[in-house]
Amino acid sequence: MAIELEYDVLDDARVAAALKNLPGWEQDGPAIRKQYSFDSFMEAVAFVNRVAATAEHINHHPDIIVNYKKVTIRFWTHKKNATTGADVYTAAEVDKVA
Repeated sequence: MAIELEYDVLDDARVAAALKNLPGWEQDGPAIRKQYSFDSFMEAVAFVNRVAATAEHINHHPDIIVNYKKVTIRFWTHKKNATTGADVYTAAEVDKVA
């Protein structure tokens, strides 16, 4: 079954409300982002691979920055230049694989 993503733009108040349910995520301009820390570089890379598989399954892909044992995940809907429901949904799914 295909996942139906919601691409309506969320205003700042709706983003703030959504982030209350996503500990560690914060608004970053038109995006939301979170940094994860790991005990080793290999654990960080393994996490990135799990995120990639999840994002591919959902068909909504983040910006990912790996800095040794830290991984920053950033979601925003490029077509809308804003945070949408799809970003919030996929951020929650990423938290599940963390």
